Amino acid sequence: MPAGTSSPLTPEGTLTSRSRLLVPRSLVPDAGCYCREIRFEVNAESKDLRTSMCHCKNCKSAFAVRVRAACVRAHLFTLAFADPMRAEFTGGPYGITTRIPLDTFKVTQGTPTHHKADNGSGTLLHRLFCPTCGGAIAEWGDPVDDKLRYVFTGAFDDMEQEGLKPQGEFFTSRRASWLVPVEGTFQKREIKE
Repeated sequence: MPAGTSSPLTPEGTLTSRSRLLVPRSLVPDAGCYCREIRFEVNAESKDLRTSMCHCKNCKSAFAVRVRAACVRAHLFTLAFADPMRAEFTGGPYGITTRIPLDTFKVTQGTPTHHKADNGSGTLLHRLFCPTCGGAIAEWGDPVDDKLRYVFTGAFDDMEQEGLKPQGEFFTSRRASWLVPVEGTFQKREIKE
């Protein structure tokens, strides 16, 4: 498939209505997109997870969340759209993902869209997202295609669970001046991966 194109990605495994992240093994929270069409599970120990924030331009742009005007109004914001059901995107000052081993990640419900494009450095970057709500699921670069997935941490229904607290920040040289470093995390001004 040419860079910059999207196509459906067929999930592997049995379809179920609930997903889980076993951290520790007794904890069974849900994970998936905003509209709940896409659900997935991560069966990993907390020691195998690494959550980090990234301040690069690519992550800031990628962490756009698709919302409907009705949803925004439900959160006490009012936006004026010509069409109240028109989807819009809002960005953020950083991206946040949780690195997991590939063999612990499985889509259990729905069919995410798989998009791949050059990330600006000559490496193909893959992203999975919901075709209905646009909710981000996971991303990874070609060099780790057969090893890792970087799950968008906001896709976990309970971000307070063990293993999801940020452990580091990347591209801190590009961090917004009004953000402060997360206490107790490693700080990398640049990264070469």
